[in-house]
Amino acid sequence: MIKKWSKIVVNIVYGCCIIAMILLLIQIFMFTSFKIPSDSMEPSLLAGDYIWVDKCSKGARLFNVLDAIDKKPVTIHRMPGWRSFKRNDILVFNLPYPDRWDSIAFDVMKYYVKRCVALPGDTFEIRNGRYHVRNCKDILGNLSSQEYLLSLLESGRAKEQGLVTRCYPYSGLLGWNVRDFGPLYIPAKGDTIFMTPKTKLVYRNLIEWEQKTKLQLRGDTVLLGDSAIWSYCFRENYYFVAGDKVLNSRDSRYWGLLPEPFIVGKAIRIWKSVDWDTNEIRWDRILKKSGVIKLCVHSIGNIAIVMVLFTAVCSLLSLVCVATPELPVGETIGQWIWFGKVALFSAGCVIVVFLLQLLRRDTWKEILFFPNIPVYVSWSLMIMGGH
Repeated sequence: MIKKWSKIVVNIVYGCCIIAMILLLIQIFMFTSFKIPSDSMEPSLLAGDYIWVDKCSKGARLFNVLDAIDKKPVTIHRMPGWRSFKRNDILVFNLPYPDRWDSIAFDVMKYYVKRCVALPGDTFEIRNGRYHVRNCKDILGNLSSQEYLLSLLESGRAKEQGLVTRCYPYSGLLGWNVRDFGPLYIPAKGDTIFMTPKTKLVYRNLIEWEQKTKLQLRGDTVLLGDSAIWSYCFRENYYFVAGDKVLNSRDSRYWGLLPEPFIVGKAIRIWKSVDWDTNEIRWDRILKKSGVIKLCVHSIGNIAIVMVLFTAVCSLLSLVCVATPELPVGETIGQWIWFGKVALFSAGCVIVVFLLQLLRRDTWKEILFFPNIPVYVSWSLMIMGGH
């Protein structure tokens, strides 16, 4: 008897480990969830929104997480993907300037979300507060917010709103500000630029991060360490990102360009939204404000519970069959049931966990309302009867 039950326990533990491994692999290589912590992306994303982030289309990142947590230097590798980032994509990334804005550093625990407005190889500029990319006629970023910024500057109300007008690289040589910025060339991997006092000023942080060596200026000559350089070839792609809420958004206007290895992925959908003031679900943020969505969610909840009950019973029966091959059902059939139902059970668990995260506590209680329990059990028995 002890031997039989030990087999059952081993199989249960094995099944749980498989499920945990699958969820971990999905988290690392495919999708992850990110909570919006601030209002810098309003109105597209609100504080309290939870978004799904697509890692796999561009390629998931691989690096030593323990070294990154200890803030040791890490090499970031990216797996092959099937698409590149595009203008107006909303990107989730590790802030490249976590401690100071004059040097790039990797902080694995600090994430930002901004909109990509310029790609590697683009020439970006801001004219009268509006974003432009040379030879591109698309509207970039939140145009209404850009126009509001311009109205504040023209009316002289920028100071009372606390607007910071000076921009990267904070030099009188260029005089860039939030109204007039650039033109700035966004380097692509393999691009070569001539080194002048101006390019040294603009690209110093990027070159020092790539070379791990200080860039200096002696007269009109640019020195990398102790060696004079007249040109430089970039090793990485870079992006210009900006918040949709333009006022004082901590974006590339203030801290510079974003290296591609720091990008986690592209935000693809809001899956949950919570009003931090009332702690209520904002249903209109998930799909649209309608009673239909609540009906759909309740239906999904019912289906999920039936799946869990049904597959749990099937799994227990299969474990008994495996542990007792002398039964008429036999070991082969028991194994077939176990491996055939584990995928369905995993799917049911994923749906239940998702709904627990999504729904308010009182809504979940409505799904688990006591009179519904006999219905769930009867549905499970009906399904089992068909097998």
